Order: sequence, then structure tokens, then C-alpha cells
Amino acid sequence: MRTIKASEFKAKCLALLGEVARTGKAVLVTKHGKPVAELRPHRRDILFLLREQRGAVMSGPTVQIRPDLKAKLDDLAAQTHRDQSELANEALAAYLEHEQRNVARIREGLAQAGRGEFATDEEVKAFFARRGKPGA
Repeated sequence: MRTIKASEFKAKCLALLGEVARTGKAVLVTKHGKPVAELRPHRRDILFLLREQRGAVMSGPTVQIRPDLKAKLDDLAAQTHRDQSELANEALAAYLEHEQRNVARIREGLAQAGRGEFATDEEVKAFFARRGKPGA
């Protein structure tokens, strides 16, 4: 990410706005060598539009995020110019969908077992012949 001093930002503000809009690359503004602001392109993605139509987004429970995951989330948000909450919600939605499919498969397996529907020895042998032996 390009870094500029606050004094340069003040002198070139309009040109920088055009540059960021044109290139899509963010600019970090520093004062006395410390970051104070980030100029990044505006992004009106589908989640933003949905929030706009729905009104305020409902808040949920507070979640403690491990520092290593927080660092990755911060990095991805900066690289993609997306909001951390948006990325976290997207990841959580994908995880929950995946886990719901797993739970549904497990329940179906339990229901089959309850009905006495088991694989024959030959079916099990054929399965492992196609996929390899466990632990191999």
C-alpha cells in the first residue's frame, strides 16, 4: 500500500481521490511517521446494498477471535478493501452451511442404522478397494 505524509495528502487530496478511484489501490496517510488514515476506494457490494435496504444490521453475540485469526482477518480485509465484519459473516455463513450438511448426513446415517440398513461385507471391501485402506 502506498504511504504518504499528511502534508502531501493535504496538497494532493483531489488528485489522490482520482488515483484511488482509478486504480482501486488504497493510500495510507501518516503524520509524524504514524498511520492516521487510509484512503480506499468506495465499494458498494451486494451485502452493503442488502443492509441499506433492510436498515440497521442487528447485532449478535460478542465473539472472541484468536489473535492469529484476527491478524489474518485484518490482512484479508486490507487486501480486499472489505469490511472485517462482512468477511467474518461470510466465513461464518459458509462454515454453518458446511456443518449443517454434515449433521444432516450423520442423522441420515443414524436413521439408516435404526432401520437396519447396513453395508454388506462385500460393499465395505469394495469401498476400501476403491479408496484405499484406512491409515495407509
